[in-house]
Amino acid sequence: MAGFTFSLNRPSDTKIEKSQNYIFRDVSYPVNEGTISGTLTIPLGNDYPLLILIPGGGKHDRDYTVFNHKPFLVIANQLATNGIATLRYDERGAGKSASEIDNLTISEKSEDIQRIINCLNQDNELSINQIGLLGHSEGGMVSMQTAAQSPAISFMILLGTPGLNGEEYQLQFEQVSGRARGLNESAISDRTEIQQQVFKILKTYDHNTAMEHLEVLYHNLSPPVPENRIMAAVKRLNSPAFRSNLEFDPGIYLNQIKCPVLALFAEFDYHVPADRNMLAVIAALEGGGNSDFLVDELDGLNHFFQTADPNNPFGYDEIDEAIAAPVLDTLVYWINKRIRP
Repeated sequence: MAGFTFSLNRPSDTKIEKSQNYIFRDVSYPVNEGTISGTLTIPLGNDYPLLILIPGGGKHDRDYTVFNHKPFLVIANQLATNGIATLRYDERGAGKSASEIDNLTISEKSEDIQRIINCLNQDNELSINQIGLLGHSEGGMVSMQTAAQSPAISFMILLGTPGLNGEEYQLQFEQVSGRARGLNESAISDRTEIQQQVFKILKTYDHNTAMEHLEVLYHNLSPPVPENRIMAAVKRLNSPAFRSNLEFDPGIYLNQIKCPVLALFAEFDYHVPADRNMLAVIAALEGGGNSDFLVDELDGLNHFFQTADPNNPFGYDEIDEAIAAPVLDTLVYWINKRIRP
């Protein structure tokens, strides 16, 4: 990316040490039928922006621990070192966050963020001048909905986040990831057709009836699928969380967002391929009249924004960095240039 100066170090969560330039503070916030626990990383001094770090799909702890890495811990360290506060949190059912609700939809996750924002604004120990959201993958979708609905959000950062609607995104993922795994076009076509049938069932029937139709679909596949895999697939696909992903249309929310936006994509992202998703994000922001955005594709990185190994596209745990240095440098550069007063 022209105009950026990047460090040559490979950031790893195993090398993080406490700094004298910032402090950690553990917090707990009430949400609907539960609590959200997290960690504030606060730079010394007054008057700083704060980013809420929102992880991708599933249930994750505050460090976004995936494939033996802790990318949110690394991001929090880098931003705090540069005078930017963060909140990273345990999602419901992960870490220290307790909840009676499981399998949250995107809307429910967004409601949690709204409650967290209210708590942050009432915290007299903080000197926040602006609140922003940083979301990875599905976390970016949560960010979109929250930013569109909350005037308290001053800026938004999307990392590897779909710009296509749920159905288009899921079909693209099936095709692109299948090719990356070495499947032939006939096999990819068959898998795509099955997915289209799944989506039709989910859009047509309620939960219980859809369960029956999905079981019939998977029992009729050839070669036969083991029963335990069928039940696991049906449970996942018919869950409120997956249904909310399928129904989600980023354009509806991006069209309403007027704050500054940074959206980064990765060259070797086989979950959210850059090409069509980038164009969709740009079109939606421009369609809503927002010209204050930067959308870019970073070379040589994978879905988790690590330095990719093209010969091992899904070997995330075999890479010795949590997140690539150019990503961290880009975050700091953009926030300092565009957001800091």
